[in-house]
Amino acid sequence: MSVADFVQLAGRSETVVSRSGFGEVEGLIGTALPDDYKAWAEAYPMIQIGGELVILNFSTMERGELVAELSHSLAGVERVLRAVPGGPLVSMDGKVIAPDSSTVSLRPEQGGFLRWGLTENNYALMWRLIGPPEAWPIVVTDAVDWWVYEGGFLEFITGLMSGVVECPFLSEEFYEWPAVAELQGYDVMDDGGCRPIFRLIGDWADEF
Repeated sequence: MSVADFVQLAGRSETVVSRSGFGEVEGLIGTALPDDYKAWAEAYPMIQIGGELVILNFSTMERGELVAELSHSLAGVERVLRAVPGGPLVSMDGKVIAPDSSTVSLRPEQGGFLRWGLTENNYALMWRLIGPPEAWPIVVTDAVDWWVYEGGFLEFITGLMSGVVECPFLSEEFYEWPAVAELQGYDVMDDGGCRPIFRLIGDWADEF
């Protein structure tokens, strides 16, 4: 699966953003990243699909923003693992994600997790860092239910858009209209937090 396959479904990016080199990004994260993710990240900014799924782009984040995201990711992984009773970590369809949840690393290193996406209903999309980056399975969880996709990043997101891949935590509406929108900036909320602003691209904007 290539970026061209994703472009065919999503439309070409319409947003110009500055990017950091992946050498710097991977050094800050502490691990190499999958090649297909890096190829996608060189073509798009952070995006939202179907109004539900947000895909982060580490290379378009400023250093402080990336450090904050890694901190949020670590806290999220810790929260998720604390919610799991001891013993094996098993997906809803019986796949063993980790034989002993108490030994899973909280950091993005071999044996740990790295969050790269999130949904509107508070599910985290993470890589399980086992083996080389191209072999990392994708794990989706809300700390209660777990689901695993054993395939690459581009294969996964392209499959979601085409309907070939069905994640049980996304709505029927997502599959009916997997519109792609790109990050344009942030709104500052009354509580001091920030809310991302997304804009539909290509034919998706014409259909809205």
